[in-house]
Amino acid sequence: ACYVMSPWVDLTISVNDSEDSWQTNTHVDYLGFAGGNSPYPMIFDEGGHWLENLLTIDPALVRRMPPVLMQCGDKEVLFSEIHLFRDLFQQHNETDCHLEVYADMVHVFQFFLDIDRNAQHALKSAGNFLKRRIPVDDA
Repeated sequence: ACYVMSPWVDLTISVNDSEDSWQTNTHVDYLGFAGGNSPYPMIFDEGGHWLENLLTIDPALVRRMPPVLMQCGDKEVLFSEIHLFRDLFQQHNETDCHLEVYADMVHVFQFFLDIDRNAQHALKSAGNFLKRRIPVDDA
């Protein structure tokens, strides 16, 4: 099983039009400081890398993925690409792929566990998801 919080799946920021969450949520999400600038040059060399844009990942690889839980906030700048990533999984993966969207939450809101009940709920949900899918030996 796999649990991901607010995955940044397109480091090239190829999904960036007027309807995109980079445009609509930049003023709300603290990740908006990037202003739609790609972190790609900071992470990878100019030669390219297969992880630079997971929206273009080989469907054969997606089909081999384990059950996945993705969580994001609807005020994230990454909201649009996370939805596209979930759509990719639903199209090519025969296992579970769940997306939980939390209202008025920003990028990796789960880190605000001490001050936000949505974060607490999200982490409990993730724990339940993983418990149901990963066998635990009580010995």
